Amino acid sequence: YAVWQQPSQLKSLPGLSTDVQITVAPDGRITARAKTRGSGNELMDDSVMKAVNSIKALRALPAGYRKAVDIVVTFEIAQ
Repeated sequence: YAVWQQPSQLKSLPGLSTDVQITVAPDGRITARAKTRGSGNELMDDSVMKAVNSIKALRALPAGYRKAVDIVVTFEIAQ
């Protein structure tokens, strides 16, 4: 979420949101990304996917995780 650059043109649309599902391997690598719910605004959705695609890995999952985990992240224009 920290790498997402909120489009300045959308500041007047607080609450606009896009959901993205990412799959994280136990070592933290992101192995899949998919938009699961679009905002209805192409600029918003494109900016979110650009941010998500720019990240290759997160921190490793806690010890004991042997399978990948799917995480849904909601990106929302702040008020």
